[in-house]
Amino acid sequence: MVHFAPGDAVPLKLETDLPFATLEAGENLVRFDRDVYLYVAPGAFLVSPDAQRWAEAGTSTLSRSRSGPPPAPSGSASAPVPANRLPSRCPSGLQ
Repeated sequence: MVHFAPGDAVPLKLETDLPFATLEAGENLVRFDRDVYLYVAPGAFLVSPDAQRWAEAGTSTLSRSRSGPPPAPSGSASAPVPANRLPSRCPSGLQ
């Protein structure tokens, strides 16, 4: 789980080829204006405003069936990682 606090900025590199258009590579900053928690695990990409109520990324509804903190993957800490402790570059394969 990763916590982004208000004012945190994260570099974002987007590039894609679609059947009808191309988005050329470019770097932007995503600057958060409120607390955001992200939880990424195999088969799950969840977003939360408070680390208690969760929505699957790509939806706008917080799921009551996913209330409470998400389960910690085995062998990892359950505390959120502050955004300022993230690596400056994404590991290869995640870009």
